[in-house]
Amino acid sequence: MLGLYSREELAQLADSTNSKMLLSLDYFATVDRKYAFDKQKTAEFFDVFVIAYWNFYDLKNLRLSYYYDRVDTVTWDFHERIEIFPPREEAIQKASEISAVQFAGFLIPHWIAVERLYYRSGQIDLKKTDALVAEEKWLEAAEIWRKHVESPNKKIAAKSRFNMALACEMLGRLDAAVDWAVQSYLVFGQKNPVHEQNSLEYINILNQRKMDIKRVEYQFNPKSLPLQ
Repeated sequence: MLGLYSREELAQLADSTNSKMLLSLDYFATVDRKYAFDKQKTAEFFDVFVIAYWNFYDLKNLRLSYYYDRVDTVTWDFHERIEIFPPREEAIQKASEISAVQFAGFLIPHWIAVERLYYRSGQIDLKKTDALVAEEKWLEAAEIWRKHVESPNKKIAAKSRFNMALACEMLGRLDAAVDWAVQSYLVFGQKNPVHEQNSLEYINILNQRKMDIKRVEYQFNPKSLPLQ
């Protein structure tokens, strides 16, 4: 047996579905508990632990190629009994839904919300970019920042270069974004610790994004490029 399936059963699935991979939820369980931290029950908690064990079967070679197990914990907490706990069945169902969404995110490339830093400025021309950023008009904002990247005022030059990196990232031009972030760092180097940290952190973020995108491209088309 391979997990819950024999080679014969995997062969039947391969023939009947014409699929290359079978993803099977071979084990699923939930455990829940209610507890309080004091005798007065001023703060009570309700935990649901969702335990899932997934197997990945290679239907071409008829073998178990990968397994993945995870435990997700969903907690409800109430203070001074302002609220009441959800019914047990409802809580387990909700926790299971959350666990399923988390696992789907593990399987499938997807967008996530992240925060980005950009420099605001009191300089008359650069102040115009605040409204453009709010409206996500990155090209228009970049046109203004581009005018100031060689400013004799080093603070304005560093800010403008950093913001150019952000605009390039938002426009999907990651190589240019890294270049601008490096140029922004070089304005002060280690002489401005705050800007140094901001720049180096952003450079690392951008390089990680480039690697992540390569991984996604490789997953969709393994022959497209070597994955290093």
